[in-house]
Amino acid sequence: MPTTRGYPETAGQQLEQGWRFGWVDAVIIMAVCVLLWLLAVLGGDMRVRFDELNPPAISLDLEYIPYYTARTVLRMMLAFAAALLLRSCTATSRRKARELAR
Repeated sequence: MPTTRGYPETAGQQLEQGWRFGWVDAVIIMAVCVLLWLLAVLGGDMRVRFDELNPPAISLDLEYIPYYTARTVLRMMLAFAAALLLRSCTATSRRKARELAR
């Protein structure tokens, strides 16, 4: 049954025809580079020590709100990744404990 798609059905067929680098690939590579750059920039500010007696000044100017939002989203993603890792480790150890109990 012929397909109307412009790309090969399998990876083997694609390797036989040769690799085609398109504009979508360039857009994805650029997006990944921008995300890594944002991670480096926003993550660099998280290494600052927090002093309870002298907290950092927080500005409510509109120009800082996207920055604060990006830092908050980064912290949430780090917490999500840590929770996912913890859940995976506990699920694996629980499965192994069940197998040993049998």
